Amino acid sequence: MKSSKTILTLLLLIIMQGANGQFDAKDARARMWGSNDPDFAITTLPEKWKNESAVILCKSVHSEYKKQALAARVNYDYYMRQRIMVLDKSAVDAYTQISFDPPGSSQFSREGFFLGIKLIKPDGTEREINLEEAVRMQQNGSGTGYNKLAIPGLEIGDILDYYMVWRQTAVAGKAFGGARYEFDPTFAVLSQEYPVVKGKISFMPERRCYINIGAVNGAPMPVEKTIGKDIVYEITYSDLERIKTELWTYPYRQEPTVKYQVVMSATPYLTYERYFLGEAEVMKTTVSEQELMRLINIINSRELSQQNELARELKKFVKRKRINNNPDQLIADMFYFMRHHLYFRSKTLYGFTYENQYFYDRFDVIQAYSAVLKEQKIAHTIFLTVPPAIGTLRDVILLDELTPGIRIEQEGKSLFLLKPDIHQAFGKLPYNLENSPAVNAHISPEGTYGDLTYDTLPALTPADNFEYDSIYVSIDPANIDSLKVKVHFSLSGGPKEMFSALMLLPADLIMDEYKYYKEIEQLNNAELIQNKKDVERLEAKNEKHAAYRKENIQAWLAEHYQLEGIKVNDVSVEQAGRFADTAMLVFNIEATLPGVVSATGNYLLVDAGRLIGTNIDLTPEEKNRQQDIYMPGPRSVKWKVIMDIPDSYVIKKSDNLQYDVNNQAGGFRSRAIQAGSRITIVASKWYNHGYEPLENWPQMLQFMEAANDFVQQKLVLQPQE
Repeated sequence: MKSSKTILTLLLLIIMQGANGQFDAKDARARMWGSNDPDFAITTLPEKWKNESAVILCKSVHSEYKKQALAARVNYDYYMRQRIMVLDKSAVDAYTQISFDPPGSSQFSREGFFLGIKLIKPDGTEREINLEEAVRMQQNGSGTGYNKLAIPGLEIGDILDYYMVWRQTAVAGKAFGGARYEFDPTFAVLSQEYPVVKGKISFMPERRCYINIGAVNGAPMPVEKTIGKDIVYEITYSDLERIKTELWTYPYRQEPTVKYQVVMSATPYLTYERYFLGEAEVMKTTVSEQELMRLINIINSRELSQQNELARELKKFVKRKRINNNPDQLIADMFYFMRHHLYFRSKTLYGFTYENQYFYDRFDVIQAYSAVLKEQKIAHTIFLTVPPAIGTLRDVILLDELTPGIRIEQEGKSLFLLKPDIHQAFGKLPYNLENSPAVNAHISPEGTYGDLTYDTLPALTPADNFEYDSIYVSIDPANIDSLKVKVHFSLSGGPKEMFSALMLLPADLIMDEYKYYKEIEQLNNAELIQNKKDVERLEAKNEKHAAYRKENIQAWLAEHYQLEGIKVNDVSVEQAGRFADTAMLVFNIEATLPGVVSATGNYLLVDAGRLIGTNIDLTPEEKNRQQDIYMPGPRSVKWKVIMDIPDSYVIKKSDNLQYDVNNQAGGFRSRAIQAGSRITIVASKWYNHGYEPLENWPQMLQFMEAANDFVQQKLVLQPQE
């Protein structure tokens, strides 16, 4: 067996061929299938995994970060190869068709995407799949799409060996402070959907690069190897069990994970540099409190805020263009100015127009807020936190893990300023940051601050993330295959964030924004004329956008009700939910649901429980949970189903719709109320916390199974005597 160093040397020789020149499919194939890596010769698997759906025999991910010679450009190249053995029908079905971007490269360019797939039979026979047989699929009629390829002859016991290669370039110049570039960070979860026999992650940075890296949840740290003039950092792992459950988990918090970032610079970094940089070519693995203080110093620096173009625009708005001088409205107006400036105003560079959001990051936004608050002599707290889905403050190593924000105490309430989302209303803490540990610097009205303090951002309640569905049901005994429903949705918090992008047409969104915003800032005639043009441009595309929305809503309803053939008849939005005084998203959907009512003799059976939508139905394996529970915050949903009983029918029985389960983790409650020829079913389910320790899982199962049992219940209608 060849040593790891010999394999890496061979790999390096292949890398160097055509490093800056043309690279085609033949080169990709030679590199990915010609390295003679012994780990990719594995064809057997441990006895303990014989009953798994599939097993990854070997997976390798390699990245390279290089500066092009004599050019202000950098290369980022990604090479992934995986061998997987399929062991049952579900795995065969999963891999019978593969979707991918169209492969190929540009002429006279080093950039491109390359793919190779081969099928290996148990007797060792290999067959390479012809990618030219792929079918081009369109996405939403937008002209963009992907390729779909069938894998003929795939059977249980076969091995799929495939690779994907991306080669990219980017400009590194004055925009990055000289010959420098910050490559995107990598977060790599080692555990996969299937067990892994062998795995490796490696990366090769340019000489003199800065490298931040962290390994959490039992992941190994990389080994540094010098190959010729290059340094390769390699992480190897083996015998890794699959992820046991994907429901309500945060893989970065619970599974072995490696995170790293490469920063390239030909010159030393300056004192105002935000990144947590150590020494060039030396792995940095921790961030100190002093470095967190330094980052807050940068955010709070008066000198640096004066260089912040976004801060200058915000100051101009507050001093000269703000319509309402009410000090109680100042912070809200600052927020809405920021949202408007980032997403509804733009810059033109080299003939292309870009929204302002692409020119400023979240730290620029917080620096701009703080600069104005100091000018207005308003005390505030700058905080740094890590969203629970990403990690913990204790393990932070990358700037991208941190979310900065500002907290202001006003009239006994905490108000929060962060980089806004296009649909976000002012004031409340985003649901994905609730209960997160934070490091703080309290800024006095004079702009001074002392030592850092630590606390936890506020916890939310189920009422903060709320959904209310009012459902009116119409039954026609002569046409029971077409049950008509009218659903009135009201959402706030997390549920609203998930539906806003789906429900709001671009024209509705921009009209909602301009109607409100003209009451905040004094706009000149040119701006008003441009706003009108923007609305007209999007209104002209309303029919096309509405068709996309209808298609997406039908797909969502099919999943929501687990029904095929649903038809959406009408969609209307009553309230966009983008401002504090109208913070709920309110919309209506009228649809026809097939298969909810059936006839048995003279009786009608109505799937009444299903009218609230399907509930989470866990498999026995999922019920036997072994991990803590991480969810998107506490939340609650309430349903009110109003059903008129058809003439000549009465309800035979409705007490099967009565449930009441309430415990420390949450609950489910339902009841049915009959009045004359109408029955009203009221149900509610709530989760009290975003996080539950494993010992509370039985309590969660208790009310989740009650809700799932409710969904299975039928309402029996019998002929009236």
